[in-house]
Amino acid sequence: MRRAVLFPGALLALASSVIHAATFRVGSDGAPACTHSTLQAAIAAALADPGPDTIIAPRSGSYTQQALVINTDQVLTITGGYSNCITDFGDGEYTNIDGGGGSAQSTFRITGGASSVINLRFLRIRNGDPSIFDGNGGNINYDGAGVLEIGDAAI
Repeated sequence: MRRAVLFPGALLALASSVIHAATFRVGSDGAPACTHSTLQAAIAAALADPGPDTIIAPRSGSYTQQALVINTDQVLTITGGYSNCITDFGDGEYTNIDGGGGSAQSTFRITGGASSVINLRFLRIRNGDPSIFDGNGGNINYDGAGVLEIGDAAI
């Protein structure tokens, strides 16, 4: 009869090599499920967290005067379509991300590294401003070697 022998060191090495996916939820309504009060703060936390991350931007949040900056070589998904931070399932309605009235910049400025995959889903991105210097931008200004996927969105 053969017996499996587990070595504690091997288990520790295996456990430390597992990369977890984190989910960040944006909201300022005081719900305990909200992890960040602004979308840019959630982006910063996701970029500091190794591995694939998801940011949920529920419709209950106010996303006006946005000039969001993403510079990553990771997998990052920003998704709307949730009514609030507590909801675990999206309903497919767009979350509005509005760049108007802000700092005359794109609503999203994204720089993706070679292995980056950035997903924008269930978002209505509007009123971004192109650069006054070179005309680049508008709602989304993407520069990079990675992948930008936009699905179920309105721009």
